[in-house]
Amino acid sequence: MTSVKINVKWNKEVFKDVEVDTSLPPAVLKAQLFSLTNVPTERQKIMVKGQTIGDDTWGKVSLTNGLTLLMMGSADPVPELPTEKVKFLEDMTEAQLAQHLQYPGGLKNLGKSFTKIK
Repeated sequence: MTSVKINVKWNKEVFKDVEVDTSLPPAVLKAQLFSLTNVPTERQKIMVKGQTIGDDTWGKVSLTNGLTLLMMGSADPVPELPTEKVKFLEDMTEAQLAQHLQYPGGLKNLGKSFTKIK
């Protein structure tokens, strides 16, 4: 397990001392960067010294401590809170329950069951 600490530059932000295990594929680094930047792995393009890092192998890139990688990609927007407050069945009055529940819950047992024929 060879672990190095690198810096990652993305937009105007710099993430310092990102620990990378070089024995693992670059997809693991991309997953780490997703947790830091919210940029999905399929939209990430990571470059170092004019070379692009793929998903499967490091290629000719050798990572060293203090090396700065450049990442390009756009982040997903942060999900917004719902505008309407969720109302649970437990919080409803009897009249509201009758209005929302057109059908009663559960199944009615008709007493008809099948038996295996020998």
